[in-house]
Amino acid sequence: MSLSISPVYVLANPVEPYVYAHRGNADIGVYDVYDAHVVHTFTIPGASARAGVMAISHDGRTLFVNDDDGRKVHALDAETGAWLREFPWPGSNNGLAYMRPSAHPLLILGGGSVFDADTAVLHTTTHGAGWYGGWLSMDGDPSDTFLYTQAKGLSPSDIGQFLVGYSALGADTVSLRLTNGSSVGSNGQDICVSHDGLRLYPTNGAPYEFPEISTVSFMITRHLEGTAYPSNSLCAWNGLFFGGANAYYDPYNVWVYRPDGSQVAKLNMHPGSYISNLLQDTLALSGDGTRLIGSTEFPSFDFRIAPTP
Repeated sequence: MSLSISPVYVLANPVEPYVYAHRGNADIGVYDVYDAHVVHTFTIPGASARAGVMAISHDGRTLFVNDDDGRKVHALDAETGAWLREFPWPGSNNGLAYMRPSAHPLLILGGGSVFDADTAVLHTTTHGAGWYGGWLSMDGDPSDTFLYTQAKGLSPSDIGQFLVGYSALGADTVSLRLTNGSSVGSNGQDICVSHDGLRLYPTNGAPYEFPEISTVSFMITRHLEGTAYPSNSLCAWNGLFFGGANAYYDPYNVWVYRPDGSQVAKLNMHPGSYISNLLQDTLALSGDGTRLIGSTEFPSFDFRIAPTP
């Protein structure tokens, strides 16, 4: 199934059969992952509101949307779109991550701020990874122990591993400590961590491949086939890694790999189009792992049956 639009940000609900997409304005479309019909349209408040990066709670109940012009993050009910609370940010921000260290919900911003996700209380703890305007791709591991970051758009592009902790003791209940760091390429795009927390997959405009990095040694362990120019990293709960590319005239723009590095498939989200540009931050997998969703420059918003392990 394909719609003739090109959302600039796409995010799947991990529990419900919904995918959220927007085109950089105040409206967020909620689509059924099986038939691509519009279930709801959410609107973030504000006269000049402009949606940016998004994140969602692990239980699929709360959607977090960055308002690039309003300089805040809005929390919405992920089912109804009802406004819940806001998280004002100082400086700049273009990154969001939701984590639950010791079962305590946190919203971590690319600009460095850390909030209690349920109360919007700002913690004094910050991280230093988002110095470049807060432009970060971020992903937490499944155990909610480590946060992984990649600086977007920089060359070389730094990646980092932060140990995230929560304790009732100390001056602040939250701690963030850089434990590993490296540079893997130019023009940082995206990053994700595997379902078992052992492998890290950053994507960069160059080199034209998908490096696999050990989260223990922080060394590259494999080079997975791709093409110019990698744009999306997606790690699935079933162990698969999906790498997407702004591939221009290449016949493929998505590559799928198992944990052992063997290739499952390579495909085009909109086969038959003359251009294969898969837009950054627009590759998503439905919560049940059966539907792969992506947005291309064609324009197209595509819903496909996902490869299985």
